[in-house]
Amino acid sequence: MGANESTTTGGRAPQPADVAVLERELDAALAGVGRVVFVTGPRGSGRTALLHGFAEAATRRRLRVTAGACGGDARGSVWATLAERAARRGRVRRVATSVLPEWVAVVPVVGKLMAALLATLIAVRRGRGESEAAAPPTTAVGAVRALLDGPDAPSVVLVDDLDLGTAGDLAGAAALIRRLPHERRLLVASCRPESELPDAVRDLMLEADRLGCCARLRLEARGHGAAGLGGLAAIAPADRELLARVAADGVFRAAELAARAGLAELEVEDRLAALARAGILEYRGTEGAGDEATSVYAFASPKLAAALTGGAD
Repeated sequence: MGANESTTTGGRAPQPADVAVLERELDAALAGVGRVVFVTGPRGSGRTALLHGFAEAATRRRLRVTAGACGGDARGSVWATLAERAARRGRVRRVATSVLPEWVAVVPVVGKLMAALLATLIAVRRGRGESEAAAPPTTAVGAVRALLDGPDAPSVVLVDDLDLGTAGDLAGAAALIRRLPHERRLLVASCRPESELPDAVRDLMLEADRLGCCARLRLEARGHGAAGLGGLAAIAPADRELLARVAADGVFRAAELAARAGLAELEVEDRLAALARAGILEYRGTEGAGDEATSVYAFASPKLAAALTGGAD
């Protein structure tokens, strides 16, 4: 198994609440210490769709994003693929800058137009105005170093199906995670539920936990939510108690609920996002900016809110 770029979303749209969770982790990473988020969930839970939706959101912020997937048919590790892709983009950019003056000089001469085009294509392939190209890294760890230390290093790295990765894929992920406490960068890796993961991937999570830079986002299979009054029994008692504090409010903010409950805002944000995925809540967007940003939620139906306050049977 090797690496290939993930390009499909299986026809599913990412949940806005889940994208918002990743954007908050990105803000934290860019503001200080790097972060890694493990997105876990069964097949059909929308892991790949979420990575694509988040990639689009990060790109709109003019951040450099690189994405790949484990378990493809290409040779080598996912990190070798990503490093080569980044090197190619950088080479195209530098060559374009190098040959532009020549194009300006020769394009008016029709007879030299094809020669200029051919020279440009050759330069892009070989590298124009650069020293002898460095040999590609021979290990996944070397590929991670080339990716992160190059002039086109990404701020966001997305890896789908990490649990399908080779030993090299996991070694490269470990090398990147160990660098995160010293860098402003976000790694998002998707995989199966933790109960189904191989020991090597669980060890990666434990290492990230030890470094204090880890978060988990657990997705549920679509179509298995707890929407409707029949789903109230599926809500954990602690979450029922939390929601009872705002059931009469209609629309409420995560920061205000955290203050009422005396809990950390990030913990409340994660719990509300999970309830939105289960169909109990609806995500209504984000209010504020920077450190003042907070998510806004509402109950999926008035009956759900009434049931939590004893107003419905």
